[in-house]
Amino acid sequence: MIQKICVFTFVFIFSSCAFSSNDFSTVMSSFGNGNNNRYQNKSNKGKDNLESTRRLATAYINLANSLSSRDCNRLKQLYNLVKTKKTAFALDYDPYSDYKGKDGSVSNYKKFGCNTLTDDEINYNLLPKLFGKGVSLYKTAILSGDTESLTILLNRFKLQEIPLSHFITIARMEDKDLNDNPYVKFLIGQLYIDDYFVNKNPTKAVEYFKAAGDIQEHDLGYYLAFAKIEEGIESQDESLSKISFLNDENQNKTNHDDLIKQIEENLDPKDYPSMLRLSFYYAEDEKLNRAIEYFDIACTLEASRACELYKQQLKQPQKNKIYSLLRKFDKNNPDIKVSVAIAKWYEDLGKNLTAIYYYSYAMDKDPKLLLKMVKLLETANIEFSSELEMAIINTYIKYDSYIDNAEIKYKIFELYFYSSRSSDSVLEKQKISMYWLEKAAEAGHVLAKLKISDEYKSGRYIKQDFTKTLYWYNSYCNVFKENESYIYTCSPFIEKEKETSDLITKANNGDMEAQFNLGKILYDDVALYTTGLYYLKLAADQGHKEAKSYYHRYERRYELMCSMNFSG
Repeated sequence: MIQKICVFTFVFIFSSCAFSSNDFSTVMSSFGNGNNNRYQNKSNKGKDNLESTRRLATAYINLANSLSSRDCNRLKQLYNLVKTKKTAFALDYDPYSDYKGKDGSVSNYKKFGCNTLTDDEINYNLLPKLFGKGVSLYKTAILSGDTESLTILLNRFKLQEIPLSHFITIARMEDKDLNDNPYVKFLIGQLYIDDYFVNKNPTKAVEYFKAAGDIQEHDLGYYLAFAKIEEGIESQDESLSKISFLNDENQNKTNHDDLIKQIEENLDPKDYPSMLRLSFYYAEDEKLNRAIEYFDIACTLEASRACELYKQQLKQPQKNKIYSLLRKFDKNNPDIKVSVAIAKWYEDLGKNLTAIYYYSYAMDKDPKLLLKMVKLLETANIEFSSELEMAIINTYIKYDSYIDNAEIKYKIFELYFYSSRSSDSVLEKQKISMYWLEKAAEAGHVLAKLKISDEYKSGRYIKQDFTKTLYWYNSYCNVFKENESYIYTCSPFIEKEKETSDLITKANNGDMEAQFNLGKILYDDVALYTTGLYYLKLAADQGHKEAKSYYHRYERRYELMCSMNFSG
């Protein structure tokens, strides 16, 4: 949280209104008879005391803003008070330490021209102490449960009535040992939902608002619902787990259907607390259309600073656009145009996984969107490469379930095959890759036919089967039979198509003469050496003497070729 504070320019606006003698009297009298100590007592939570503390805090801030060159006498009195009451005015943080010793041209430096005090003494000592004391008193009231002080303090920071340099003492409350104080949690939650103060983080805001659940403050319900809606829209923690077709449909999903039904059945039109609960539950169930609907209604029933923040969001063109689209998006009956429009909105923000989530609602009507999703996955921020590979594979598989495409099947084969080289489940992925290779061959992919033939021949990643080797090689060669040119090893399957086909059929049915003749052709003319040897051996094993002679001769020749790095 501290990071964003440090980039703020230390600017505050001095009010042009006249000096308030009441504020001056309130501040000075607070030190009479030791009364000031009671304002710092965090354990004193009485209503009157909280109001007194709030009024005194307000007086300090008003005074610091309204002092002018006409108030030199009172400036001197205040300066002496600060010097003599050092402990009471001690600050957790010196907001102007970086400015000391610099010239007077800085934006928060004001000319007073008093004879009894220098402008440096006023700007670098007195005013920071007054502002700091006011902030400290507001902080004391908040710790004791005064939510009104909380609202006033944040508003005065936003109106630049308190220099943002003093905000660091508020931000540090998150890091201090105040975890058991629900009002601190309520305050920190508001900081995280309003990007004026810190880097906006709705997820953290939701956590803090939940932890502040014990306080009796109607605003809390508004903040919690609004933060949950914003969390859903911001999609800060993008995850593949949200995309249903890549995961178990029910994985990491909340479901408040029964609770929602129970509340809605007994809902009074003016029961805004129940509406805020419904808004929160719908947002948790990722049904933002209903969440926004109930939040809108609740904001018409009761005033809340959360509703004002919501209205500020709607004034931003891009944020207004996404809210408008989400109001129309029903995940149970999605409109394809709305789904795609929301997806494009997130795509433009570089939130690829959230874009895919919304594109997925339109894929039934436009499966080609899945190919777009692959492109988005390739540039998405996914930590583990294996997770990315499987997401891309499963997206292609989903596309294949809609559209029969040989190229996609071959792509799936390649992804499985090459990912298996760095995978713990190597054998399983190799087995799956062969399944998709054969599927691609069946769909007509030319290279897949040749590759699956080779895989059946070698038996490296699939059970060796020379019958299937021959089937797929024949299928591969037949792709070229209408062409004028083709590789010479396809000649028997093209030029003597019927003769070779009959020979294959007879050989596979056990005809040893056909096995002998086919073995010679495959070895001599097709360069399928191991397949040729397979058929020669079949014939030899049945007693074909010539086949036996050829088999031994060709086997020795093949072993020699292998020693010379030939294959076949």
